Amino acid sequence: MPGVTGSASSLTAPFLQQSEVAKAETILQQKQLSPEWSFGYFNQSIRPDFALQGLTVGAALPIFNKPQRARIEQAQLQEIIASNNLQLATSNLQRQVELAMQQAALLRQQLDTNGAALRQQAQALRDLANVQLQNGEIDYFRYVQSLEMALRNELDYLDLMHQYNQAVLKLQFLTNE
Repeated sequence: MPGVTGSASSLTAPFLQQSEVAKAETILQQKQLSPEWSFGYFNQSIRPDFALQGLTVGAALPIFNKPQRARIEQAQLQEIIASNNLQLATSNLQRQVELAMQQAALLRQQLDTNGAALRQQAQALRDLANVQLQNGEIDYFRYVQSLEMALRNELDYLDLMHQYNQAVLKLQFLTNE
């Protein structure tokens, strides 16, 4: 059975994106607390014969550190929450895949053992009902009852097949993108 690698990117993508946004927000808040330096050069000309050239130097120092530190701590907490949500989503997905694999295997086993028996019983009931009706051992009412029993066995087989197909589809959804 396939692994979880393909679906991890599609089913846990929102949680991964939330985690990355929280990390970027933490980095941004930390950068706003650090001093900033800027250097620049400009060339301006009002008239062709007078060219002005200049150099700019600037510094930005944060004055209010306490509120900015609180924002940094809040961003770090959001990053931890997002990381925990991602881990939870990944482990939930892993559990769902394991359960789907177990269910598919169990239904496959039931289909192999009970499915063949149900189909054989249905055919045997049909054959027996036909033989008994032709020999006059049963009336038409009993013949129809035998055919209904055969139909119930076939419907039980088809229901089992449907459950197995649903389990395989769920497993495929969880393991593929």
